[in-house]
Amino acid sequence: MKKKYIIFARHLICAIICLLVIIGITHGYAYASTGELSEAKEDAPRNSVGISTGLYISSGVANASTRIVNYDNSIVGIVCIMSLQKFQNGSWVNVESWRKTSSGESIYLSASRGVSRGKYRVKSRVTVYKGNSVETMEVYSQTVTY
Repeated sequence: MKKKYIIFARHLICAIICLLVIIGITHGYAYASTGELSEAKEDAPRNSVGISTGLYISSGVANASTRIVNYDNSIVGIVCIMSLQKFQNGSWVNVESWRKTSSGESIYLSASRGVSRGKYRVKSRVTVYKGNSVETMEVYSQTVTY
């Protein structure tokens, strides 16, 4: 009986951890190239939307993500343009961009792309439509060297 309880407890703990990861417990962090967590930059006001962006590169594949959480019911539209950027010749150049829109719901955008050696980051440009006003914000992940 005690053995069944221990097995059940282990499964329950694993299920809780998986659930927390799925609902975004890692919000506000970006993965560095070594797999370590490093804090992402977040310029959005916390009372309207929360924005986190991340980048992880492994075996020549860049995995970019942006999560936008809507905290304000009066927001009627959100547009996210997420760009993978590479540092070349002293400036950041877009490698590829992806776009996702919503009519006010939270957004999760993720994409993968093969990359060569170099320094990369993710730039997320988020436009929020609220009543008659429009607010645009840019958030950058930490730089990842591959």
